[in-house]
Amino acid sequence: MEDVLEVSSRLAKVRSRIDELEGDLQRLYHQVEMSLLTITIRGMAVAQAFGLHWRPLYEAKVSLRAALAGMADYAADMVALFLNLPVIAIWGLTIVALIKIGWLALRSAVRVFCPGSTIWLRRSVQSRAK
Repeated sequence: MEDVLEVSSRLAKVRSRIDELEGDLQRLYHQVEMSLLTITIRGMAVAQAFGLHWRPLYEAKVSLRAALAGMADYAADMVALFLNLPVIAIWGLTIVALIKIGWLALRSAVRVFCPGSTIWLRRSVQSRAK
């Protein structure tokens, strides 16, 4: 009786292991069914003219792609420039205002410290002469 129970126990263990392995196998079959691998291999025709490798269509395709990329970059830069025009104008006005303020400060300093110099006062001298 003990032998029968032991054999039955071992059979149950083996059966559970078989069921487990069958489940793993079904899962692997399902993964293989769900996967798709497509490989396309194309050879590039190489024409030789006077011993040179000549591929005019390939070079034309590369050049066209580069030209289109360049035009896209140009368009993007023009849009960015147009959208940044207010900022550029503010910077320009700020620089012009700072130059004007610096020029007026320099003229005032020359008038104070070098009153005999008329080079710095040409505008005011010419306006007085008229």
